[in-house]
Amino acid sequence: MVSIYDCTEPTVISEELLSKAVEEQSPEGEAGRIVLQDGIKFAEAKTLVLSFRSILQIENLWSFSALQRLNLDNNLIEKIEGLDFLVNLKWLDLSFNNIEVIAGLNNLINLEDLSLFNNRIRKLENIENLQKLQVLCIGNNKLDELDNLIVVRRLKSVKTLNANGNPLATNPSYRSFVAALVPQIVYLDYRRIDQETKAIGAEKYSTPLETLNAKDKMKQARLAEKEIEDENDKLYQAACKTFRENLLGTCKEAFDVGLSEYYTRKEEVDAFSAAVTEATATNQKTAVDLVDRFVAAKTKIVNELNQAAEQDQVNTEWVATLTAEHQQQIQNLNNKLMENELYLSDQVEASASASASESLKEFERLLVEMTQNAMEAVRNVATQMRDQETRFHEQLADISLFYMDKVMKDEEVVPEHMKELFLDKDTVMSALGGSHDVRTNKIDRVEDKIVLGVKAWTDTRLETMRDSEIRRNRSRILEITHFVDCQRADIDEVERTILQKSQTHDAE
Repeated sequence: MVSIYDCTEPTVISEELLSKAVEEQSPEGEAGRIVLQDGIKFAEAKTLVLSFRSILQIENLWSFSALQRLNLDNNLIEKIEGLDFLVNLKWLDLSFNNIEVIAGLNNLINLEDLSLFNNRIRKLENIENLQKLQVLCIGNNKLDELDNLIVVRRLKSVKTLNANGNPLATNPSYRSFVAALVPQIVYLDYRRIDQETKAIGAEKYSTPLETLNAKDKMKQARLAEKEIEDENDKLYQAACKTFRENLLGTCKEAFDVGLSEYYTRKEEVDAFSAAVTEATATNQKTAVDLVDRFVAAKTKIVNELNQAAEQDQVNTEWVATLTAEHQQQIQNLNNKLMENELYLSDQVEASASASASESLKEFERLLVEMTQNAMEAVRNVATQMRDQETRFHEQLADISLFYMDKVMKDEEVVPEHMKELFLDKDTVMSALGGSHDVRTNKIDRVEDKIVLGVKAWTDTRLETMRDSEIRRNRSRILEITHFVDCQRADIDEVERTILQKSQTHDAE
């Protein structure tokens, strides 16, 4: 008991307190000076002594991740807490405090030496995780039943046990009880257990020992079964994880392939569009040159006719000859413009003289070929997904068969709420088959959606380009026809005007 602290003001484990404690434990001399100069690093501290500090609550120790030895003895601590991060701790002293319940030690799996001496503990509990524990000091507490010590039987590494000062230690059978029922203990209350005590204990507690041994065997059997169950659960989790990772990897592969194929097709579309644009621009320049030369010739003829009319030198036969020549020029222009347009149309469609990138039919062939490659890549990926799903389904079936076998043997490794399900093999296999079909059908639907989407994309592009070329060609022909008709109408009008002027002059 720690009544000497009843009137002491509790202390908080502050950063200042921790820094001072670490500083006090620094090496002496030059080494200590260097440590202090470099700064105090809690994460590197191996030992921390917080004895006689009037500490009420364990807190703020999360930074001491490398700590191996911790002294918290002779304080006012009532509850074991705040130690979860000290997973490297090997030595823990909580003696001379006010602790009533053992708790908060589950994460200290590397602990080798534990002292809870002189507290208020009534039950030895919550220490099953301390499988590396070698020394346990629980003396001077309030343990009154020898059965309290049975829990130590589960800690096979404990060789030294101190329970002196507890009411149970006054029991005449105390040492023989420990010798018989906690057989791994070598030193009890710092005295070696002799062979005579072991013999007395074995004889006196033969029946309880047989019962405990039987329970241990049953527990070991259950643990073995639990390990099998855990192993199968791990197999299930591993199967799910592998299936998920493989499926995600395959989906990423499908995405990468699809993206690559899309950009390849897009580059081909862009290249073809650029070639068509370039050919159209060249064609238009040729047409403009033809029209410019025609307009120059037309202007010359019209000027000659107007000049002759102004000078009253109009000869009807000469006018007819000149206008007939111009009509022929108009016809020649029409022929050349139509030939120019036909040449462009042939280039775009599939002219023998056109390069592959400028041929619509060649472009269609390439685009269809690339589309087929893309669809084949999608089908290959979908096949991989179906194979992965089949392997996953087979693994689930194996795990289910394992549980069904356990249910048939009425073993306890299967939870009660699952036994009814696994009693009916047909139901289980039907459910597995149904889930397999659902996943397979989903893969099929995704495959069809992507394949149809790729084909629709290609068909739409090709149809759009064909329609665009047809509209352009028709519009161009109408434009040429309209222009030629206007030119013919113009020269006819000029001819009529000149002849009318000539007749007017003759009448005067």
